[in-house]
Amino acid sequence: MGAKVLSYVPAGGREVFFRPITEPEGCAEWVHGGMPICWPWFGFNRGKEKGIHGYARTLLFSIKEHVQAEGGDSLTLTLTPDSVKSVCPEDRLSLEMTFTLTDRLRIEMRTQNCGQQPVKLTCGLHPYFSIGERDRTTVVGTDGLAYCDTLQNDAQLSENGFNE
Repeated sequence: MGAKVLSYVPAGGREVFFRPITEPEGCAEWVHGGMPICWPWFGFNRGKEKGIHGYARTLLFSIKEHVQAEGGDSLTLTLTPDSVKSVCPEDRLSLEMTFTLTDRLRIEMRTQNCGQQPVKLTCGLHPYFSIGERDRTTVVGTDGLAYCDTLQNDAQLSENGFNE
């Protein structure tokens, strides 16, 4: 259920995404591992009662198109306003996700607002990259950027404008 890239191994390479050995059975809220789709919001954008990271990862997608070609395959999945209304009746949104596998993984995310009211979107992908040694891994280029550590202080969400 939901849209999530579970695994990607490029030709001659190794697994790109981390995935836990076990996941809670039947737990639609489970997000750790692989690359979940966070749509139409990321984080607690609509408040904790609406859940974290939107609802795309918990809804059943329809297969719009599957193309097998010599250079690679592609799969297009969709959510329609009708499939969305069961979890968020005020949204009149559709989502189309295309996953293309060639010598690389390409993901396209297309959203359409089918309603009359504006909708704030903060969607994205949530990759859990597999790394060799966690304690020897660094992230560069983030000095001076604002962030919110929800594990330390949920109050930061609204203070920093992440919970609008």
